[in-house]
Amino acid sequence: MKSGFYFHLDRKADYVRPPFHPPQDYPEFNGLFNEFDEQNRVYAMVRDLLIAARYDAEHIGTDKWNPFRGLIRNGELVVIKPNLAMEERGNKVGSHCIATHASLVRPILDYLFLLQATDGIQFRTVIGDVPIQIAVFEELVTQTGYLSVIDYFQKKHPFDLQLLDLRPEVALFDNHFITARVKQAGDPLGYTTVHLRQSYLDEIIKDYRKFSAIDYDGEQTTGQHAQKGYHYYSIANTVLNCDLFINLSKIKTHQKAGVTLALKNLVGVNGDKSWIPHYRMGAISMGGDEFSQEYLLLKYVYTVVRRFLQERSRLLWDIGKWGHKHLVLPLVHWSANKRQKSKQQPANNRGGTSNPFITDGAWYGNDTLWRPILDLNNLLLFSDKSGTMRSGPPRRCLCFGDGIIAGEGDGPLNATPKNTGLVTLSENPVVHDICCARLMGFDWQKIPQLRHSITLDEGRLFDGDTNKLSIIGYNESGGVRHFKYEQIPNLRFLSAPGWSGHIELNSDVS
Repeated sequence: MKSGFYFHLDRKADYVRPPFHPPQDYPEFNGLFNEFDEQNRVYAMVRDLLIAARYDAEHIGTDKWNPFRGLIRNGELVVIKPNLAMEERGNKVGSHCIATHASLVRPILDYLFLLQATDGIQFRTVIGDVPIQIAVFEELVTQTGYLSVIDYFQKKHPFDLQLLDLRPEVALFDNHFITARVKQAGDPLGYTTVHLRQSYLDEIIKDYRKFSAIDYDGEQTTGQHAQKGYHYYSIANTVLNCDLFINLSKIKTHQKAGVTLALKNLVGVNGDKSWIPHYRMGAISMGGDEFSQEYLLLKYVYTVVRRFLQERSRLLWDIGKWGHKHLVLPLVHWSANKRQKSKQQPANNRGGTSNPFITDGAWYGNDTLWRPILDLNNLLLFSDKSGTMRSGPPRRCLCFGDGIIAGEGDGPLNATPKNTGLVTLSENPVVHDICCARLMGFDWQKIPQLRHSITLDEGRLFDGDTNKLSIIGYNESGGVRHFKYEQIPNLRFLSAPGWSGHIELNSDVS
């Protein structure tokens, strides 16, 4: 696995209209495509990075070049895994900062189709994800352009291509209250319960009864991780069976994990998110990491009542939500503002709005979620198609990051759009995320999932020495140069409220 990292910054880049045609007739197309959009800078950025990474190096610059030659073979399966967490709603519609945009998928599909046409091989390609339980999949893939891209290939260049919602169950919500749970088809190949005998959760297994994932079945969460050496994840078989896994993350901040990039994106290969402990209930003094000691009693009462009422009493739920919004939160914010003024402290280090009433593990003290994140990466990298762990990588991997419009602040679902014009590439998810954190303006060693990621594969993926990294970056004029890690530009992302002041770089690099 290569340890290089490649990034392209172009502030002029934006998402063009679907189906995101290439900007020109590149030599390798040989006339296969005849529709172009010269405004599509994103397409060119993806292509530039694949060339910089030297895929199919012997044919670069010729009409025979294809970056996927050698990465996929006849009869195999390609899985493209975007971050399709949820569709945009309300004032977020049109922001394009929540889910991976399909304009990054289009060049990948073009070259996969081209490879079959030129090399006489056939393979399956699946685009799939496990969104959160309340997401409306059809709306989500319409907003992000996936349906338009699929329709284009079906009509103009048909090949074995599917778009799948890999959830076996969805939930219907109203005012955050679950009104029904509905079974659906999910993965047509089914799911495999994978047993991990070594898990990052072993270190905190004594607290397994506190494992929780908000609004999911708590018994499922604790039941899958009740004993050291016995940890279970429900993995979509389409993912387990793939030979090339293309990880297409959205570059954004995250309430519970600090950032969501390639590593965090693997939460979406697990069919049932209730099997993933997101935090431990209660404050640290109570053996949990759900919230801080600040306003402990109010937070404790709120979380206990919320869990008790969910799916039980809609009337009491609505009364509780009203009281929380109009009575509890105003009181807490009044108290916090009064205390800040007395100490003459700013709201936070970036001048944003501080939230003193943070629950559900949405803060820097969350010592739980990073563990299943790394479990799932370990599983994908080293389990075979039956889910059995092996010593060598059973599948090939690529990681892309979509930061054309990234998400900052209260991510992942309430992020604020940040126009960075950024696309990233690496084969190594650890290297990818550590370098992306630097681009975002964060110290990777202060983010648990990144700090502990150097233990994956006993440090062979990355040993923590950033001086060993090969980093190549493009700017919007097409200039390319090698960077040392400390020279990576700082794009100054605003962190999630519960992480503000705890993960930012101490100094800025322009």
